[in-house]
Amino acid sequence: MNPAVSRTAAQRSFSLMTAARSAARSMEPHPFQRVSATRKSAKADWAGEAKRLGKQMAIFAPGITVLLGWPYLAKVIADGHV
Repeated sequence: MNPAVSRTAAQRSFSLMTAARSAARSMEPHPFQRVSATRKSAKADWAGEAKRLGKQMAIFAPGITVLLGWPYLAKVIADGHV
């Protein structure tokens, strides 16, 4: 065995518990800092949400119509001509 590999393997042992603890900590909703319970919650910004929804619908509605409607449009255009 290569001396560098054996030295690295001897220095760093693998532990399932350490790996599981690390994985569990990475899935926490607040991995770095918790928000204080004494801090007031932000108020809902319904106007901003409506604006965001309007922008998304302006792109989504025509896009999904083209994506799902092109077979019907092709049938209407090429009906009997292919």
